[in-house]
Amino acid sequence: MGFHENITAEKFPKQGTFLHRRVMVCYHYDTSKEYKAICIRDDAEEPGLMLFWVLGPETRYLRSTECQYRVLPEIEDVYGDEEKEAGL
Repeated sequence: MGFHENITAEKFPKQGTFLHRRVMVCYHYDTSKEYKAICIRDDAEEPGLMLFWVLGPETRYLRSTECQYRVLPEIEDVYGDEEKEAGL
């Protein structure tokens, strides 16, 4: 247990730009086995923690220091105009 001055019942660290972004994670630099995940915390201030929620049959939560990751393009960057108009 512990505490950090930036985390209280009323205060939380400012979040960075990767918050809620889709990512692919792998372990031990083995990119042949990547897993979809979502960034659920991206502290832009101390304590500087980044957490991922790994999607799949076994739900896992990882710190960014426990894996390697790459941020996926936002949906708007992936789909063309037809898909955007369809609401995808």
